[in-house]
Amino acid sequence: MHYAHRDPLRFCNHHSACLEGTSFAVKYPTMHAVWEACYRADWLLWILTRLKRRTLDGDAGLRGFAHWCARNTPLPGGDPISSLLGEADLKRLERISLTREEYDAQKELDRGKCYDLWVQGKAAELAAFSAARTALHPDPAYAARYAAEETLSAVRALAATERPAVKSAQLAQANQLRLLIPNPFQA
Repeated sequence: MHYAHRDPLRFCNHHSACLEGTSFAVKYPTMHAVWEACYRADWLLWILTRLKRRTLDGDAGLRGFAHWCARNTPLPGGDPISSLLGEADLKRLERISLTREEYDAQKELDRGKCYDLWVQGKAAELAAFSAARTALHPDPAYAARYAAEETLSAVRALAATERPAVKSAQLAQANQLRLLIPNPFQA
């Protein structure tokens, strides 16, 4: 199927897009324009999955995006999310990914820390920790999607006024994803 000038409404209907995403997309004449204007990385990742496409160079773009989210998603006030992580968690992010066995073992080891953060009411720190762990997931598409989602949870936990802070973080993520993965729709 050729997606060069795919009509946004047809694309959204064909792939059962959510109402909010469809409402955004139909404002643009082509899917190329939707990709360029989209302010939500989760929607861009959704589009890629519907195209059954990762990146032009394998999974490197998705993996890079997951790590960027876990380190650089801006928090209210401008600090990067990595400011919520301990030294050991930052060191863990020096790895690109883990095997399925390593990931499952690490997840089991992390349960205690997750529980402690939850009991202490440290929602932002828990979300940042989860994002750092998720960025190492063996599946790059999973890592990208959930690292982005977890970091937005941290932003929400810290935001006095949620909407502007979350929108700013979403836009930063979408811009980074577009830098790593070129527009899959031809102009």
